[in-house]
Amino acid sequence: MKKLDETIDRFFSEDDSLTLKTLFEEVEKVVDLFEIRTSIVEQAESPDDPLAQAFKKAVEDKDIQALLPTIKITEAWGKLGKRDRTVIEKWTAQLGGEGNTVQDKLSLINDVMTGKAAQATSISQILTTMMVIETLNAILGEFTESAGGFIFEGFLAGLFGGQSVQIETPEDIRTATGQEVEAAGKPITDVVLAGRHYSLKLLGKSTAVKGSFKNMVEHFKSGIDHVVYLDARRKGEDLHFSEFEITLSTFLEAFYEPFAAFAKKTVTVDTVQKLRNRHKKFDDQIFLIRTSKKLSRRDYPDIGGRSKFQSITDRETGEVNRQLIDKLMELPDDILQQLGPFAIAYSSESYAKSTKARALFGPVGQFNDLKDAFDQYKAGDLSAEKLFPFLERTPAYTQQKQFALTPTQVEKIASYNEVGTLSLGESGLKNLWTLYAERLIETIAPVYFFLNTFTQNINSYFLSNPTEETSRFGYGTKAIAAAEKVKESSATAVKALTPSDDELES
Repeated sequence: MKKLDETIDRFFSEDDSLTLKTLFEEVEKVVDLFEIRTSIVEQAESPDDPLAQAFKKAVEDKDIQALLPTIKITEAWGKLGKRDRTVIEKWTAQLGGEGNTVQDKLSLINDVMTGKAAQATSISQILTTMMVIETLNAILGEFTESAGGFIFEGFLAGLFGGQSVQIETPEDIRTATGQEVEAAGKPITDVVLAGRHYSLKLLGKSTAVKGSFKNMVEHFKSGIDHVVYLDARRKGEDLHFSEFEITLSTFLEAFYEPFAAFAKKTVTVDTVQKLRNRHKKFDDQIFLIRTSKKLSRRDYPDIGGRSKFQSITDRETGEVNRQLIDKLMELPDDILQQLGPFAIAYSSESYAKSTKARALFGPVGQFNDLKDAFDQYKAGDLSAEKLFPFLERTPAYTQQKQFALTPTQVEKIASYNEVGTLSLGESGLKNLWTLYAERLIETIAPVYFFLNTFTQNINSYFLSNPTEETSRFGYGTKAIAAAEKVKESSATAVKALTPSDDELES
């Protein structure tokens, strides 16, 4: 294994591009170092067994990429009843059923990639993980952002399997869920996964989350009570997943609070009681209290000699320290009264300063009416049917505007959650192959090699010129011989991959 590690290290240091195929090619250089004990390889020492010799030569000639299965990228992955959907479901079934969450599936993939409980990892899980990583690399590297995003939607639907389906039109939602949605273009829902509505975003590190405001309103008007935004962001060699959920109750939390702006305001009071009332009202919005007089340094060494009592933000942690303000407010009323009048500076939410909010919701009066309507809805005093007209009067709805949330704004949404990260770069694939290469070559590689040999010869038999009787006979003979090898190598693989009675009992 030391020589294998050295070879792989050299390969990765010399070549900037990496695919599963090229990785297999490199491993062929050292495959003879493995103690391959299948009957097929052992027979390869006999010159009387040409097919076994051919397998050995395929390995030696760097042709191992032909020994393992591949899967084509297709737009049909997300469509129920399509042949390509059934193909990908055979693979992805090994990553949990439809009931698993995105987080569960990412965790399982990472367990395979990192070798966690490696001995318990099945060959099917190994191959599926390789396929997932290879497919995601292809989607990100070989397609435009738009095309890649569309294929990613279908891929995720196929990954979940079951009744999970990609959504392209409002009709697709009706077929999948029975709900009617009026959408100006593509609906908000991209994929229905395990009965939940997801909007998928394949994004760059700093790309904003965008969508149709009107379609979002129509989404909830149809009776759908949620939508989960799943963001997959490329950060270096990693694909980072996060999500946030929007419901009608949390609508403004998603589409106003991240845009909220604040303005500095100052109020002057002349009594201690007014000061304490303002302090209670504005609380942590206060960042400065200015006194008209100073305390004695001798009597009050901690806060004496100053007229400005302000909060300080720690440069390293970003946390706000309100110690000076708190010490001032701890003074007895009679002492505090001697320092007045007081100027209180505080940060106040300013709707007028938020250009994004005004573009979506209109003038401040219109927004206040909308906010009051939402407060009544959440309190149970207003029905959803009576709430929607307030949303339908907004500029974002009437003018069919797009909303846009930057990564920083997304993280401000209360339901924001980090889901997981996949390593798609060279280090991830290298580790994956290093962990499982020997098991793959010992078990399934001969099966796929001889199956491929059988297929090639049987195709040649049927498609060759009828007059070439000798050629057709030769192809037929080779196909029969290959079929026998498929049987032998399959038996060997099954025996190697079937747990013993002792393993089943443990």
